[in-house]
Amino acid sequence: MRVFKIFFILVFLIFLSCQRDDSVKKLEGTLLWKVEVGSWLDYGNGWRIYASPAISQDGTIYTEGCPDDALNKYYLYALNPDGTIKWRFYTGDCYGVSSITIGSDGTIYAGCFNGLIALNPDGTLKWSRKDIVIDYICFPALGADNTLYTFNSDYELCAVNPDGTIKWRINLEEEVSSWWGDSVYYLYSLSSLVIGKDGTIYFVGEGEIGEREGDFLVAINPNGTLKWLFPLETEGIYYQIAIGKDGLIYFGTEECLYVVNPNGTLKGKTYIDDGVNAIAIAKDGTVYVAGFNNYLYALSSSLEWKWEKIVLPDEEEITSGSLTLTADGTIYIVSSAWDESAGYPYKYYGHLYAFNSSGELKWKFKPDGGIWVAPTIGSDGNIYFNATDGYFYAVKGLKPLVNSPWPKYQNNLQNTGRAK
Repeated sequence: MRVFKIFFILVFLIFLSCQRDDSVKKLEGTLLWKVEVGSWLDYGNGWRIYASPAISQDGTIYTEGCPDDALNKYYLYALNPDGTIKWRFYTGDCYGVSSITIGSDGTIYAGCFNGLIALNPDGTLKWSRKDIVIDYICFPALGADNTLYTFNSDYELCAVNPDGTIKWRINLEEEVSSWWGDSVYYLYSLSSLVIGKDGTIYFVGEGEIGEREGDFLVAINPNGTLKWLFPLETEGIYYQIAIGKDGLIYFGTEECLYVVNPNGTLKGKTYIDDGVNAIAIAKDGTVYVAGFNNYLYALSSSLEWKWEKIVLPDEEEITSGSLTLTADGTIYIVSSAWDESAGYPYKYYGHLYAFNSSGELKWKFKPDGGIWVAPTIGSDGNIYFNATDGYFYAVKGLKPLVNSPWPKYQNNLQNTGRAK
C-alpha cells in the first residue's frame, strides 16, 4: 500500500509539472521577450535603426542601439537567445550602424554612416576604418575567404581584407577606364552587394557605358575587374538581389522582376504592377516577391504566376527586404506606418505577419512601434527584429530558415550575401 501511495504521489507531481509547463508554454506568434536597446528619433532629430540583425554560429544575436540618444551615443549589442545582454560595444565616432555582417571566424563587421569597424566575438575592437562609409541601402557582402566587399558611400567599391587592409578599391564616380576600358565613364550603386558561388560580385548601378546611359546589372570578378554588364530596359529602385539555383540572378525594378544567367544573358522577366520591394526563393524554386503597394506574389521558377495576394492594410508599408522563409513553408514580412494625427515626434506602428505557402494569413503580431528593418530567424525558429519603440523583440516561431537558395535578405543569418 505504501509503495502504491508513493507511486501515486510521483505520478501526481509529474502531472502537475506537465500542467505547469503547458500553462507557460508560448504559442506561435506570441511575445517571448523584448529588451530595450535605444529610443527612436526621426527626421532631422534623426536616428533610426537601419541594420538588419545578424546571428552568429553560437546563437548570439547582434543588433544596434542608441540608449543615450541625448548624448548621441551608439552601441552594438550582443544578446543571448534568452534576451540577456552578453555585451555592448560603444561605437564611438562610428555612428548609425547601417549593416551587421559576421565572418566565418566570428568577426562582426559593422558598417556605419562614417566608418567601418570589426569586432572580436568577445566584443573587443579588432580594427576600424574612417575612410569607408556604408549606406543603409547598400549592404556589403562577405566572401568565403572573409574578404568584405562594400561600397564607400555610392561612388567607390572596396575589397577589405580580414585584417582591415584594402585589397583593392575602384572609384566609380570618376572615369574608371584604367580598370574597365575606355567605354565606362561613371557608375554608382543602387543596390546591396551579393556574391555568387564562384565568387562573382553583383550589384545594380547607374552609369554611362559607351553611348548608353542608364541602369545596369554589374558582375565583378573577385580581383576587381569587370566580368560583364547587363543593361536594363527599366529604371527604378534596386535594394536587393537574390541568387537562385544554378547561379541565376534575380532582381527587380519598379516595373518587373528580372532573371539573368551567370554569363550575363537574360533568362526571363515578368512585369509586376507595383514593383519589387523584396525577394526570397523557396526550396522548390518558388520565387516570392513583396511589392511596393503591399502585394505578396508567388511565381514558379519559370516565372509563371502561382498566386498574388493583398496582404496589408493601405496605411501600412512592407519593409524593404523583409521577406523571410522557414522550413515549414511560413512566409514572414514586417511593416510600418505612422500616425500623422499624433503630431511630432511621429508615432509609428506596424506588424510582423506570418503567411502559409498559399499566401493565407496564419497570424500577426503587433509590437509597440513600426518595423523598419528586415527580421531574422534563429535556429529555434524564433523571430527577432527591432521596432521603433526602441525595443528589440523575440516572437515565438516554430521552424528555422528553410534550406533554400535564398531564404532571406542577404541570404543567411550572418548576412553575408553569399550564395550557398
